[in-house]
Amino acid sequence: MVRRYVDKLEFTLKRLTVIPHKRNTPETILARENYIRKIYEKSIDIHDNIIYIDETGFNLHLSSSRGHALCGQPAIKVVETQREKNITVITAITKDSVLKYSSNLGSTNADIFSKFIEDLIALISKIIKNF
Repeated sequence: MVRRYVDKLEFTLKRLTVIPHKRNTPETILARENYIRKIYEKSIDIHDNIIYIDETGFNLHLSSSRGHALCGQPAIKVVETQREKNITVITAITKDSVLKYSSNLGSTNADIFSKFIEDLIALISKIIKNF
């Protein structure tokens, strides 16, 4: 009975999106605005002079957590017991190209990230020198 009422209100059950509390606080929003103001005050050409760096992880054994089954029957998926492996990719891009990327088995730690930045700086120095 409650479900029918909720359905009439057009509510649906959805997976939650978790957002950290500090992401959209007034202080964080102000800090973002100040950062952008500084970029514009220094007349930095955003489109030509910014390098975007991003890191993301991939689980090699991702699979759907949902499945189909006959009414009244559970949806079951039999899998081998495996230790899940992760790959992490770090990429540095500009508006025109990928400058550098790196992938490693497992997560990224400070040493791996520092090495990526050092290699990126060396690459940029070489590009500037040859320019």
